[in-house]
Amino acid sequence: MAKTILISLTEPEVSRIAVVQDRVLQEFYFEHNGQAKHVNNIYKGRVVNVEPSIDAAFLDLGQDRNGFLHESDVMDDHKQLFVGEDAMEPPPSPNGRNGSQKEEASSHGRRRPKHRSINGLISKGQDVVVQVTKDSIGNKGPTLSTNISIPGRYLVLMPSLHRWGISRKIDDENERKRLKSVMSELDPPEGMGFIVRTAGTDKTKSDLAKDLRYLLKLWKVIHKRVNNTRGPSLIYQESDLVTRIMRDTFTPDVDEILVDSDSVAKKCTDFLKIFSPRSQSKVKVFRGRKPIFYQYEVEEQIEGMFERKIPLKSGGSIVIDQTEALVAIDVNSGKYKQEGQLEDTAFSINMEAVLEIARQIRLRDLGGVIINDFIDMRDEAHRKEVFRAFKLALKDDRARTKPLPISQLGIIEMTRQRVWPNMDRTFLRPCSHCGGQGVVKTEDYLVGFLLRQVRYVLGTPRSHGAEIVAAVGVAERLHNEKRRVLADLESESGKVIRVVINPRLRETDSHVASILSEGRRAPVQRKR
Repeated sequence: MAKTILISLTEPEVSRIAVVQDRVLQEFYFEHNGQAKHVNNIYKGRVVNVEPSIDAAFLDLGQDRNGFLHESDVMDDHKQLFVGEDAMEPPPSPNGRNGSQKEEASSHGRRRPKHRSINGLISKGQDVVVQVTKDSIGNKGPTLSTNISIPGRYLVLMPSLHRWGISRKIDDENERKRLKSVMSELDPPEGMGFIVRTAGTDKTKSDLAKDLRYLLKLWKVIHKRVNNTRGPSLIYQESDLVTRIMRDTFTPDVDEILVDSDSVAKKCTDFLKIFSPRSQSKVKVFRGRKPIFYQYEVEEQIEGMFERKIPLKSGGSIVIDQTEALVAIDVNSGKYKQEGQLEDTAFSINMEAVLEIARQIRLRDLGGVIINDFIDMRDEAHRKEVFRAFKLALKDDRARTKPLPISQLGIIEMTRQRVWPNMDRTFLRPCSHCGGQGVVKTEDYLVGFLLRQVRYVLGTPRSHGAEIVAAVGVAERLHNEKRRVLADLESESGKVIRVVINPRLRETDSHVASILSEGRRAPVQRKR
C-alpha cells in the first residue's frame, strides 16, 4: 500500500501535514505559525506557590501562565540531576549499574514514597527544572513534570530512568534481543536512561550510536544552560512541526514525501541526509496547479473530522460524542443486514468499525477515558476476536493507550494520552444560537478554509476567477486581515477574486463559487 507524507505550507498562518495510505487519511497534524508552543519545552521554573491541599505546586516559567506540577510528577532525584559540572554523572541508581534491566518503555524514574507530601519535595522560591507535558487549556496553565524526556530519531533520553529499555511496541522477540545486545555493546553512561524507539527497529549499531552521541551532546548543552541560567527561563525548545514529523513519523515504508515549498523540501532532504541517506530521493517538491491537499483528496477528509457521524462502507456508522469527562463512541448497524443470524451481522459490522474507530481516535487525537460501545455479541469467540483486532489497530497509534477487554455488553473501555492540540478545542466554539448546546467552526478556521477553496478554484483551468459569498463577520475578516493575501493570489493567478457580503447568511454557510465567465458561476460543493 502506497504511503505518502504531504506537507502543506502555502498558508502563512498554519502548517499542515497529512499521512495518507492509498489516498486514505491516516494521520493529520497542524500548527499555528507564530503561536507560542510549549509542549516538550524544558524550563527552569521558579516555585511561586505550594498547595498541600491538592499536593501540587505552581511554577513561574516566564510565560503568560504559571505551570502546574503535581506531586506524582516529581522525581525523587530532580534536585541532583543538574548538580555538578559533569553532565554525565547523574545520581547512581539504587540497583547498581544501569539499575534493573527490565526492558519496558513505560518505566519512570524513582518517585517519592506515597506517605510524603509535596512540601517534602518542593518549596516556595525554589528553582526547579521541568518539562511541559500538556499545553494550556482554557484557564488552566501547562502541566509540568520533572521527569525529563528528550527524543532523538531512534532513542529517547530519560535521565531519571537510570537504565535503558526497549519500546513495548517492538514486539518481535528476535528484534528485541538484537537491540538489547546492541545497547549493551554501546554501553550508555552509567545512570543515564535511554529507550529504543520503534523507529530503531532494524537499525544498525552505527545508527543507534550516532543517535546516542547526539543526545549526550544535547544533554551537556542543557545541563550547562541550567547551571548558568537563573529561573524562570527557557532551557530547551522543541523543534518545529516539520522537523518533529520527520523525526517521529518518517519510516522506511514511506514511499514519498511531497512538499509545496522549496525551502522546506531542502530542510527535509538535509534531515534525511543525516538520518537516512538512502531516502533522500523520496522528498519531492509538489508543482501541481491545485493545492496539494485537494490534489490528493485530503481536504474533504479533514473536513469530515468535524462530523459527529462517520459512515462505514457496509451501511453502518460510528457516532462520536465528546463530554467534559469522557469520549463515547457508538457503533450502529444502520441499514446493513447480513443474511443469516444477527450475531454474524453484529460481528461483521464491529470488525469493520474497529479500524475506523482506531483511525478516528488517532486523527482527532481523542484523549482521556474513551468508551467504545460495539453492537452486542453473544459469542465469546467473536468478542475476543473484536478485542484482538482493536488492540492490533491501536498499534499504529504513537500515543499511550490502554484498552480493557470487551465486556458482556460489547463495551471496550480505554484510556489514551493526548499528543497534539485537540482539533475541536482549536477550531470549534460554542454556538451562540443554542446556548452552547452545539458547536460551530471559529471565524479563524472558516477564513482559512475559504482561502484554501479559493486556491483550489483558481487552479481550475476553466475558471476565470473566484467569488466568496460570506456572512458579515467572515467577509470583514477577509477584507481587513486577508486583503494582502487575496491581492497576492490575484497577482499569481492572473484571475479576479470577489468578496460578496450576504447579511442573511450564517457564518458556516459562507462559500466559494468559481467564475466561469462574466455573470456565470459554478458553485463549489461545500460542507456545513
